[in-house]
This record gives sequence, C-alpha cells and structure tokens, in this order.
Amino acid sequence: MAFKEEEDLIPIEDIPYEPPMPIELPSLEPAQVAPSSTYNTVNMLKEIRLMRRQRGKIETLDKSRQMLASQVAKLVQINEMLIKKVDEL
Repeated sequence: MAFKEEEDLIPIEDIPYEPPMPIELPSLEPAQVAPSSTYNTVNMLKEIRLMRRQRGKIETLDKSRQMLASQVAKLVQINEMLIKKVDEL
C-alpha cells in the first residue's frame, strides 16, 4: 500500500470524536453467600482438622494407658514381694 498524497489526507480536526465505551467494573463488595463448593470444602477441611486432633488425643491416651499399665504391673509385683516377705516373718 502506497502512502497517500498530502491532499488526499483528512485533517485531524475533521475526524469526529467518539468517546470510548464505558467499562463496567465488577463490584468490589464481598460476596454475600459463598458458593456451595467452597462452603463444602471449608467444612471438609474443618472436619479433617478435628479428626486429626481427635486422633492425636487418642494416641496420647493410648500412650498414657500403656504407661499406667506398666506402672500398675510393677506395683503388683512389689505388692506380691511384700506379701511374701510378710508371710516369711
């Protein structure tokens, strides 16, 4: 495409001004209701955290029970030894 001659060009003042189309911006307010998938995901994460906490508590209780059982076994042995000593006297 060849350049137009100067006399063929339209002066810029003769070109009509058209304002740009307005752009609609999304609302910046937070959504009133979360989508159900987000709500379900949040609830599932809460349940998982709760289950992990409960599992941790159960594991701690199991360790405590094992320690108590071993201490009770030792006390029973000591008690039996004391009973034998008393019987000997």
